Amino acid sequence: MLHHKIIKIFIYEKYIEVYLTIIIIIFMKEKLPEEIYNLIFKTVSEMGVELYDVEYDGKNLRVYIDMPGGVTINICEEVSNLLSLRLDALDLIPHSYILEVSSPGIERKLKNVEHFKKAVGKKVMIQRENDYIYGELINANDQQITLKVLEAPNFKSGELAVINYSEVKKAEVKVTTRELFQK
Repeated sequence: MLHHKIIKIFIYEKYIEVYLTIIIIIFMKEKLPEEIYNLIFKTVSEMGVELYDVEYDGKNLRVYIDMPGGVTINICEEVSNLLSLRLDALDLIPHSYILEVSSPGIERKLKNVEHFKKAVGKKVMIQRENDYIYGELINANDQQITLKVLEAPNFKSGELAVINYSEVKKAEVKVTTRELFQK
């Protein structure tokens, strides 16, 4: 009987340990050192490409680039090769890491005012604290965005929703299958 309790306690402790490890990994996002961000920005700008976003979790360095007309795989490869050379030469990341360079995609995340301004005219999904709003982004200024609501629990379809950036928890462009195949 005592042996049975010890096994249960051991399994419980291991479960807690694994659970806490997962929680730590999920919430552990390293802040990208400014020196690395500046190098990425400079390199991308020199290549005539816009730096859309950078994500760094300590192991993966993801660089999202954009340009008028879209980004090709060749551009991503060129940016990746040059960035890799420069980062390695300066040894700014002292441990092994994975460098990924890509476009932000058609259903791109909207993280700053410029992203929202460039998405005017597109359909977007806005996640707020307790609800969501799906609609056409019809205006974006430095303080807020305006959506023509297509679907939302607290708005009628066709209604205008004015949302301050501080209310936005998550936002991204949404593309329907019909829109994909019409172009």
